[in-house]
Amino acid sequence: FDVFISENFIMDDCLSGVEDGSLVYSSALRILEIIPNPTRNEATIKISSRNANINTIDMMLIDEAGNIAVSFGRFDIIAAGENVFNIRTSNVAQGNYFIVVQSGDARASAPIKIIR
Repeated sequence: FDVFISENFIMDDCLSGVEDGSLVYSSALRILEIIPNPTRNEATIKISSRNANINTIDMMLIDEAGNIAVSFGRFDIIAAGENVFNIRTSNVAQGNYFIVVQSGDARASAPIKIIR
């Protein structure tokens, strides 16, 4: 599993996680889709929660150096299953990033490209 380390952020995906290409997810959270990707100003993030005990997630954008580029804040999970969130990327510099969602020990990440 990938480990991103910086003075601002340490992300080590759960040992119980699964790697699927460039997506990394825990058994409780999974990023299903990012539309559009690449994106300019906004993106829709579809997340699957397999755990009814997950009520909120924190979502952030991590740059390739492992720094938090944007913290989108805390979102409520409506129910176990698929949840959809919209994020604004218009204030983010062009580049390659990772969307990271986490709730407690459950964590998932997926690559996203910002274009201008």
